[in-house]
Amino acid sequence: GGEAHGLSVVPCSVRVLAPDPARRTAARTRLGLEDKLVLAYLGTVVRYQHVADGFAAFCREAMRAREGADIHVLCITPHLDPMRQHLMEAGIPDTAVTIVSVPQRAVPDILCAADAGFLIREGSVVNRVAMPVKLGEYLACGVPVIVSRVDGWVGELVERAGAGVAVDWFGASPSSRSAEVSRSLRAIAEGGTELRHRASRLCREMFLWDTHVPRVRATYQRALEHARALDDPREVQSLSPGS
Repeated sequence: GGEAHGLSVVPCSVRVLAPDPARRTAARTRLGLEDKLVLAYLGTVVRYQHVADGFAAFCREAMRAREGADIHVLCITPHLDPMRQHLMEAGIPDTAVTIVSVPQRAVPDILCAADAGFLIREGSVVNRVAMPVKLGEYLACGVPVIVSRVDGWVGELVERAGAGVAVDWFGASPSSRSAEVSRSLRAIAEGGTELRHRASRLCREMFLWDTHVPRVRATYQRALEHARALDDPREVQSLSPGS
């Protein structure tokens, strides 16, 4: 309800930008994924994350599209058993799955092995305005993001920055979903290096805490100046309209 010129958005951000080709290579070698197209999910397994009908369903179509030859599913989650159950029900073989639970500080050492991270959510009121923490974490590791296209700014942001692929998913026909999966996999496989570069750049521009510190400090400074002026009626007249 505020005036647009008086509002600043500070998204859930990350402390460190950590893309590193050597680190990525080491992680893929350690996990045995050197020759794989790695599709990654980071986060919890709860209803609003749409793991079963979003991420797992996409991975199932990806396995079909590439005949399972080089697809590997990487999951970093505290909910190991529920995630394994969803992937099993989707028909994804255990041999094509790695599921781990690690402390938050260790996430980048594994996540950097991914070729794409996922944010496939339905277009609810919340999801149209939410900015999940995992988006910044994907981008910080130089991982392009595959997001569902819903009204709101996440998909538009990713597409505009060229940091991933937005797909039509919920409400789409099976044939349309298959086409979207093929399009996404082709983009990731053919343009991976450039997509990773753009993911890192988007993180640097919008998802580092250091980027937002001056803006937050300025907001507090204006609030303090406003409070001091209200304490002294003689200073109220000097307040600018935007204070």
